[in-house]
Amino acid sequence: MRKLALFLFIAVVAGCRDKSENVGPNRADHFVGTYYATQSATDKSSFYVWVVTRKANNKLNIGYYIEDSYPTGNNTSRKREVYFLEDVTISNDSTFAVNETDSDAAVPTRIEGTGSLKRFEDGSEKILINLSFTGTNNQSVRNAEYVELLKVPNLIDDDPTVNDFDYIGTYQTELPEASKTATHKWVVNFKNSSTFSVDYSINDRFNQGSIVELLNSYTIQEVKKLNNNSLAIDLTVEETNSKDKIRIKALGTKLVRGVSEPPRIATIVKIVNETQNITRMEYLELRKQQ
Repeated sequence: MRKLALFLFIAVVAGCRDKSENVGPNRADHFVGTYYATQSATDKSSFYVWVVTRKANNKLNIGYYIEDSYPTGNNTSRKREVYFLEDVTISNDSTFAVNETDSDAAVPTRIEGTGSLKRFEDGSEKILINLSFTGTNNQSVRNAEYVELLKVPNLIDDDPTVNDFDYIGTYQTELPEASKTATHKWVVNFKNSSTFSVDYSINDRFNQGSIVELLNSYTIQEVKKLNNNSLAIDLTVEETNSKDKIRIKALGTKLVRGVSEPPRIATIVKIVNETQNITRMEYLELRKQQ
């Protein structure tokens, strides 16, 4: 009886907590979207992307992508970081607080800061935020920084004549780099009202005098539909050919950049090959193929 009573107590508390997050006005939708910033210093330049989705009326999920570029003579070295902030609290219509630990980061990192959404007369919007990064045992992970992230205009939100689009279909993008070109392809299939499946392939073509290709394929059975415009992945799968164990985590949202532009899924994705201890982090804008 005690175990049953304890179970019922926990269930009631959890239910009350979930309901409390949806009490009051829906402030989260004001923040939802894709944001970016570039900043330059003497020793590096940094590119930031946020993909912000709604978790509850007063909660946000944020995928945070950082790419630092360091010039070294005639070459440039790059370092990428991805953080997933999964319990960001909205204070009012324009401010929010970050105070959580990303345990999946290379070094488990505590991220703290207060941000605000500012709207300008020309219709543009920015998130302004100071953030600090503290690793376990107070390790230095990244210097505290102030960032102003500009919201990417999205015709789904900004123009009532632009129709929303269905996720179902084939999406693709190419990422050219110095030594290779990577083609990412998603085939999104309907599963039920709250879940999709995705066949995800990455074709890396390395330019080494002759072109060498490396193909990785994953079948992701549980892609969660967070609301009409957002999706999330957090799953361990097998690579189709090697059978390596792969952890895939991603946060994405729908994006239409222009009237003549194809619909896109803007997503931050982190792929960890747990068998070979290899991590890949990307910001992708996957274009829907007509």
